[in-house]
Amino acid sequence: MKMTSNKNQNESVSSSPFLPFVAPFGAFLILTQLESLEPLRPYYPWVYVGKILLVGGMCLAFRKSWPVFSTRGLGWAVLFGVVGVGLWVLLAGMGVEKRIVESIPAMKSLFPDRVGFNPFQEIADPIARYAFLIARFIGLALIVPIIEEVFWRGFLLRYLIDDRQFNSVPVGTFSSMSFLLVTLFFGLVHPELVAALFWGAGINLLLYQTRNLWATVIAHGITNLLLGIYVLQYGAWQLW
Repeated sequence: MKMTSNKNQNESVSSSPFLPFVAPFGAFLILTQLESLEPLRPYYPWVYVGKILLVGGMCLAFRKSWPVFSTRGLGWAVLFGVVGVGLWVLLAGMGVEKRIVESIPAMKSLFPDRVGFNPFQEIADPIARYAFLIARFIGLALIVPIIEEVFWRGFLLRYLIDDRQFNSVPVGTFSSMSFLLVTLFFGLVHPELVAALFWGAGINLLLYQTRNLWATVIAHGITNLLLGIYVLQYGAWQLW
């Protein structure tokens, strides 16, 4: 009975090629919106931990449907990850989005303010505070890079080339339309639009150079890890 159940489950996943690439990212976005609701804001640290546990479990469940792990292009990935955090901090600090909103108030919905969460002020218990920080860094440097890269560059870049059989498109296949659209969409889901546009274009180019999805995951993880360290060091909680 168990063997039959597992077989049916595997067949169900294989018959839904979009699910392993889209579901973890979709769940993360939905849960991120929920944690910003007024009734849940006092419980944000625990809602965040729950989100990471749930999405992390989805990653484990779907991991066999993703491209096989490879370290090809690791040097390029490390280089981009380090340079990328400097680029992000520099461009985000320029405040271009704020000036756009001041000039064109109707565009405020495109550039929502990122509310910074300072765990040293918001969480009194030291054990709970550091437990949250551990979860936050796991989410920032591991879970988010995996789900975003699997979706943006493992799925959407290829789906925009062939929407019927995206899995038949080799990872790293270039298309000017998919490059431009994924760069734009990636930028629009981040409050730091300008930084996200340049960083997103750069990591697309990294994928074309290495033809390895995991090189982009590693690069993304390094940028996010260093960004998290920067946030802690300088109290730049709005970049959290």
